[in-house]
Amino acid sequence: MAPSRFSTWVISKTEVSRWLHNEVDMHHPSILPLVGDRFSCIDEAVAVGSEMIIGIATIASEGEQMSGEPTIVAVFIQPPFRGQGYGEQVFCAAVARCRERGLVPVRFDAIDLREAELVRQLPEECWNDVSLHDMSHPMFAALGDIYFCW
Repeated sequence: MAPSRFSTWVISKTEVSRWLHNEVDMHHPSILPLVGDRFSCIDEAVAVGSEMIIGIATIASEGEQMSGEPTIVAVFIQPPFRGQGYGEQVFCAAVARCRERGLVPVRFDAIDLREAELVRQLPEECWNDVSLHDMSHPMFAALGDIYFCW
């Protein structure tokens, strides 16, 4: 679990957009899960950080492509903070937010093998409300950290 010096809070889609354009290298390939169609369906996100946001988990209450299946669409942690437990912290906070809103179980499509394994290792109180869809494919492993953003 991440050190407790960072907290989580809910942010609007507008705040996500502002953060992406002001604080994130939009040319870095790891930003792909947060733009385009994957951004258009979200209605809010959970952020992790202190005075600055270091990462987010985006939530689509109506699901991707309006599927009606509440979804955590993407988890993105700024590169210098990856591998320190902040992805788990913000992911579990997003699940808790979905629980508060009555949006459970919440779907999560794991595109990368490492991502699927991380979700499987989440604390039980977080994992119980997640409908994991393991979409991992060897092709994504070849892309390295482009899709793995925790």
